[in-house]
Amino acid sequence: MNVLRTSLYGLLALTALVLITIGVVWNNLPALPAIESHLQSNQRGNIYILAANGELIEQRGSSNRRRIAPADMPVHLPAAVLAIEDEHFYRHVGFDPFAIVRALIANRQAGRIVQGASTITQQVAKLLYLQPERTWQRKYRELALALSLEQRYSKDEILGLYLNNVYLGSGNYGVEAASRDYFGKSARDLNLSESAMLAGLLQAPSRYAPTRDLNKARARAGVVLDRMLAIGAITPEQAALAQEHPAQ
Repeated sequence: MNVLRTSLYGLLALTALVLITIGVVWNNLPALPAIESHLQSNQRGNIYILAANGELIEQRGSSNRRRIAPADMPVHLPAAVLAIEDEHFYRHVGFDPFAIVRALIANRQAGRIVQGASTITQQVAKLLYLQPERTWQRKYRELALALSLEQRYSKDEILGLYLNNVYLGSGNYGVEAASRDYFGKSARDLNLSESAMLAGLLQAPSRYAPTRDLNKARARAGVVLDRMLAIGAITPEQAALAQEHPAQ
């Protein structure tokens, strides 16, 4: 009965959320900040000094940011991220109503926040905002911006924005910077176990950074691989091989 009641509460909350979101989008969409301006501000930061052959000589700045075209990434890298972060990414419109209900039920049963419901599009919206405050107004604008992103960009472009801007620990922003820092190579050369390890960092970058605790990073990568296998993103043979040869 408690589960049924919680489910009903979740459905009511979801209905209210959808109605509120529609209202917020209608009233605030013209006032949404220009996405391009946020991308430009996010791209500021480090200066890279390169040799004539393109080799990095010196990096100046407190954060490590590098970009890579989504088309240059191995297919298992975005697949790993989607499996653990937003498996319905290509099917939702910017937010996932079912994920919201699941999170409401799980959090209510646990008596604390144990599960989130933000989609990758919503996380991109967060990355584009400079203000870190946690308010309902900001959450509404995040939803509105997520819907706006879905209208203005393709799914692949949104995923590319995410993979190139998300924080992955140790001052690294984006999969290219993290790959070069943790594995000493471009993200285009990552194998499946390394891709799973990067995807595993997203939940808690500082806790799971391989430079801090390699065993924790590998265990978390195993969770990602299990999830990829469960949704059919990889075969049992691929999962077994990646588990047998974890990222170094």
